[in-house]
Amino acid sequence: MFSERMKVYLSRRNLLFTIDVLSLCLFLIMMGAAITNVFLFNLDASVSDEMESIQDTTLTLIMVYVTETGSILGITAVSTLFISFLLYKKEKILAVFSTFTIVGGFLLEYMVKEVVRRPRPTNSLVYAAGYSFPSGHATMISILFLLILYVVSKRYKKMYKPITILAVSMVALVGFSRIYLGAHWLSDVVGGFTLAVSWISTMLVLFEDYFSIHMKSLSS
Repeated sequence: MFSERMKVYLSRRNLLFTIDVLSLCLFLIMMGAAITNVFLFNLDASVSDEMESIQDTTLTLIMVYVTETGSILGITAVSTLFISFLLYKKEKILAVFSTFTIVGGFLLEYMVKEVVRRPRPTNSLVYAAGYSFPSGHATMISILFLLILYVVSKRYKKMYKPITILAVSMVALVGFSRIYLGAHWLSDVVGGFTLAVSWISTMLVLFEDYFSIHMKSLSS
């Protein structure tokens, strides 16, 4: 029985490690291109121009509300509810892990911005401070929902499909809203997505490695 569990655990670990490496490589390529502005400018500018051409008052109002989901306030609010729920369900270890992962994501995203120092688009419809790459909204909404999906896949499997649909929808909408509102370039959003996947994959590998012996239920 333990041998079978270990096989499943190793298989999942290898998958997570592969995803981590691939997403990290893609992120580093995006980061290098953002620093040097190689091969991204024309694509980013074209997408930005296309977004401007479809802007209207109603859609802009909707996108302003959507984008707030990925703001610091929005992420903090949803994270607090999520972690409070875990504590209510006496999932203390998952709550601590989630807290470290979310806070670490904030710090990582900030540090990358300070390294790249990419200017934002000049046609933003909303106030946006700081540097542009990667999109903090795209990074953090992805980290948060990937965390939620991980917990749901382990503890609430019947809810996995509807939560997955919600997660994909929210991540896509927030990413789109950042480009539509002119707060970010397309490559900023894609960079945020890849950074989030790499960070979550790394944290999950470390988490499951550490608790694979002491918490067999997490590798079942």
